Amino acid sequence: YGNASCGIHVVCVGSASNVSMANVEVSYNKGVTYAGLTVETTGTVVLNKVTALMNAGRGIDINNDGAAFSRLVTIISSTASGNGKEGIYVRSAGAITLSGVTASGNTLTGADLLNSVITYPQVPQGITVLRSTFDLNGSNGLYVETLRNITLTSINASENFSHGVTALNNGSTIGSRILVNGTNRFYHNGKSTFGH
Repeated sequence: YGNASCGIHVVCVGSASNVSMANVEVSYNKGVTYAGLTVETTGTVVLNKVTALMNAGRGIDINNDGAAFSRLVTIISSTASGNGKEGIYVRSAGAITLSGVTASGNTLTGADLLNSVITYPQVPQGITVLRSTFDLNGSNGLYVETLRNITLTSINASENFSHGVTALNNGSTIGSRILVNGTNRFYHNGKSTFGH
């Protein structure tokens, strides 16, 4: 909290080093080139009730795309708002799931999720975002890029400078879907609600 660089920086090595964190706050950290929370690992990442507010750089930065096999990233009931770059930034080769997340008022994109860069024997996985809010960000509210299905359920993405939601899976070779369901709110974004 209020550190000169980052709040927490976790680096795990080995064939599959899993990271699980719950009830953590990383806020008001001052390093522009650092995130409030950074996780670099070769295993799965599960965050539950993590708060990242007003960091000079990203709020939450997760990278496990160097894993030998596809490893999931799941973020639950967490908030990453008012940060100097992206609120949530994920680079993975595995399934990415956000549920009950708020990423609003960030200088760049609210949540930037990418798992479309795959190296054998990694297997492409989808991205799912449920009951989450991405408002008032300086770029997109939510940016999603994958080679498999995208599922968006009950998303709020309004008053963002660019698109409310950008969802891309046009690199898929198996006809993957983009499914939007539930009750969604997409108002007053600078560009069209959906970029795809």
